[in-house]
Formats: sequence, C-alpha cells, structure tokens
Amino acid sequence: MLLLYHKLLCHKLFFPYALPLAQPGSADIHLCILNNYDYNLLNIIGQVRSSESLVLCDSPLVQKLRARAAALLGLAPQHAEPPQLVRYSPGQLYKPHVDWGHGTDASLFIAGQRVATVLAYLTDIPKGCVGGCTHFPHLTREQPQGLRIVPVRGAACAWPNVSMHGMPLIETEHAAEPLIVKPESEQQEHQKVALNLWVRDRPVPWVT
Repeated sequence: MLLLYHKLLCHKLFFPYALPLAQPGSADIHLCILNNYDYNLLNIIGQVRSSESLVLCDSPLVQKLRARAAALLGLAPQHAEPPQLVRYSPGQLYKPHVDWGHGTDASLFIAGQRVATVLAYLTDIPKGCVGGCTHFPHLTREQPQGLRIVPVRGAACAWPNVSMHGMPLIETEHAAEPLIVKPESEQQEHQKVALNLWVRDRPVPWVT
C-alpha cells in the first residue's frame, strides 16, 4: 500500500480552499443537515468516535475540493463524496477503523466502494498539547507500533483503501488519537481540525 504524505500536496491542491473552513463562523461553511437519524446507530458511533463532524453542502469551494481529490486518481469530480469537516477537542478520538465499506454497507450498491481517502490537516497540534496523531497500526513492519503521522497545518496524506483488484486493504486501518493537554498549558482553546475526502469507484449519485 502506498501512503502519500506531503505538505505541498495540501498546499497546492486543498489548503488554499480548505483553510477558511478552520475559522470559526466561516461564511464558506454550508452545513448538510441530516434528518431521521437512527439513534441506536448514533449510540454505536459514539462508542467508536467522539469527534464533531459535518458534511459540506455543494458550493464552488466544495466543487474545487472534490475535483482535486478525484484528480489524484484520474477520476471525474463526480466520484468524490462531499467533504467532511472534523474537529477534535481534548480527549476526543476516533478508534481504529477502515474507510472501505463492508458487505453490509448499503452505500456499496448505490455509489460503489471508497477506493481512496484524502485527509487534509487544517491545524497543527495545538501548543500545550500532545497526541492527536493519525495512527496506522498495521502499516510498517519496522515499527511494531505502526506509523504515526503528526498533523501539520497545510499537510495532507492520501492512501488507497483497496488493492488494484478491488480487494479491501486491512492495513489501511487507522485511528485519530486523542489530544492531551499538558498540565502547564496556558492556552485557552485546544482543537485539531481536519478535512476528509473520500473517492468512490462510481459517481456519487447524491451530488452532482
């Protein structure tokens, strides 16, 4: 599996458009409000992920982000899902998970498999904090504890979720580790903000 990590990847392709999303009260944020939640499902999600997230509705900014994510795979913008903005406060995390869909995932029949992920970091790890890395526990043999990527403002990483034959890659399992505030920290707010972009093997029918 090839994991692509480079600061220029985000600066050239995503950062100029995504940076405003990290600012509170940004006029560029358009929320996609989802109704009729299954509250049992939300309870399950809460056990795995405690971060805050929102899906961005269509806008010129969102169209540029989707086009750039899909272009990394040589696909049309219609293959990219609407971006998801995610925010982590101290103690919030996302336990080990994969981005590819399992056989019970109904979206596989509608939009196909998530063949790749782009994760853009919109903030550094806040001063006065430790942790907050993106952890790939199965990715490297040289390091028994896997690979940890420290979020850097303006950087991005991208990886395939399936093999060349379309088989899901278990080594893409990853986690968002919690931010931990140092006792001596004087900073008032500590947050990590990132942007998820997922690319499917078919055009996504719920966006244009």
